[in-house]
Amino acid sequence: MISGCIIALLASTRIYRISLGLSVLEGAGKIINLTIKHKFIIFFIAAAGSYKILSAYSFSMTYIVLLFLLYALIVIAAIDYNYRIILNISSLLLIICGLLSCLFSSLLGDSVLDRFINSLFGIVCGGGILRVFEFIGRRIYKKEVMGGGDIKLMAAAGSIIGASKIVMAIFCGFLLGAVAGLVLILFKKADRKDYIPFGPFLAAGIYISLFFNKIPFLLI
Repeated sequence: MISGCIIALLASTRIYRISLGLSVLEGAGKIINLTIKHKFIIFFIAAAGSYKILSAYSFSMTYIVLLFLLYALIVIAAIDYNYRIILNISSLLLIICGLLSCLFSSLLGDSVLDRFINSLFGIVCGGGILRVFEFIGRRIYKKEVMGGGDIKLMAAAGSIIGASKIVMAIFCGFLLGAVAGLVLILFKKADRKDYIPFGPFLAAGIYISLFFNKIPFLLI
């Protein structure tokens, strides 16, 4: 609970500061208004998310790495939902965190070499799979179907959670996005031509994947 409060506070502050900077760059004066409702949602996600991670991984260096990942995902999801952008600096920080975590994170493997290889495979799988989807979608629909920020996010997250879990994260993200899009269309809140930010669904998929076992055909 304490870690959740800290993450909620950091996330709220960071979201506001980034949105302020983005609004200046856009010249639109648009700032994410963190109302009491928004802050409660951030607090609930941070508190529940950090507690679930603690119960699954106990207090360890891996737990601290995943807390940072959770904090980053909350900020990334909020910014992408409001501005349709995932900042390169966010993905860069996650990659740095992932490569450093190769030294101690049990999530990636037993030895430093295994962890390093798994981290690299996570980057390749996370970014590569989405790049393939983006290439196919562009050929079919003759337009951009996925932003570069989404691809970079999954590559970066792959460096932290490894190849098997990033594949599960992509599956969960696509499933959640498809369900949300279908619901919005059914309730006439959007149509097939509307753009729905994909970052929040990918972020949710990354988090969900933390609690699944490895996919059998991916041994690392």
